[in-house]
Order: sequence, then structure tokens, then C-alpha cells
Amino acid sequence: MALDSSKTTLSLHYSQLSRRLILFAAAVRQATSGEVLSRKVGVKVTDAQADALRFLILNDNTTVGEVAVGLGHTISGATKAVNRLECVGWVERFNKGDDHRTVYVRLTEKGRKLADHLISETERRLHRILQRLRPETVERLDNILESFLTDFIDDGEIASKLCIACGFQGGIHC
Repeated sequence: MALDSSKTTLSLHYSQLSRRLILFAAAVRQATSGEVLSRKVGVKVTDAQADALRFLILNDNTTVGEVAVGLGHTISGATKAVNRLECVGWVERFNKGDDHRTVYVRLTEKGRKLADHLISETERRLHRILQRLRPETVERLDNILESFLTDFIDDGEIASKLCIACGFQGGIHC
């Protein structure tokens, strides 16, 4: 009987924690919203475009396939996203050497400046959120997030997707 009670308590705790994680993700998403950030930088940028620009500034000269993995899109979805970014002059496609089968994507100067502004504004907004927390809360949050990411990234498939999205080599141990 005690085991059933313990499982029920753990299940309720997981439900509460799941809700908090959803709220936490929503708060971070709000701070990184392309539409909110675009008002600050003076250019209309959707959330999807902001995500793509952040990805491309961290992953220079990448393939459309890598864009798809990094953004969690299909190849067709990533191609459409790149098409839209290309139409507004923020990215360009190119081939390396004689191999014209693989198409690479990179930010244009205009796209790089916009992405830099978006990242700066995102960091400013996140810093403002973190500054509202007590120093010990920030330290605990940092430790919890590091532990969570270390445990979560332990799966090779997840690690490769997150590392591509992050833009840094070595996952949590970069």
C-alpha cells in the first residue's frame, strides 16, 4: 500500500514539475520572441525567422539539411524558411568547390547585422530576467540546468540535434 502511495505522490510531483517546465519554457520563449525583439531592432521578424537567424549566426556555412535538424524542421520546411530569408536578403545560398549537389546557406551582411542585434537584445532581455532573481537562486538554477542538460544530452541522437542547434562543439562540456 505504501508503494502505491509513493508512486501516486511521485506522479503528482512530475505533473507539477511538468507544468513548471512548460511555464519556464514559455517565459524563455517570450524573452526570445522574434516579434517582440523585432520592435526593438526596428525590422519585422517572426519567431521562426529569429530562430533561423540565431541558428545561422552560430552555424556559419551550413547545409539546408543541417538547418532542418537544428531548427527541428523537415528538409522541405527548412527549404521554405531559407527561401523566405533569402527573399528579404538575410541569407544567400552557395556551393563549395566543384560539387554543386550540396547547397550551403550563410548570412548576408544584412542578415548578420540583424542576427547580432537579435542576439544582443535576447541576451539583454534574459539578463534582465535573471537580475530579478536572488544570487543564490541564479546559482541553483545554473547548477540545475547544467545537471539537466548533462543528463539529457547523454543520448547521442539528442546530443547531435542540440549541438547543431547550439552551434558549439562538445555539447554541455564545450
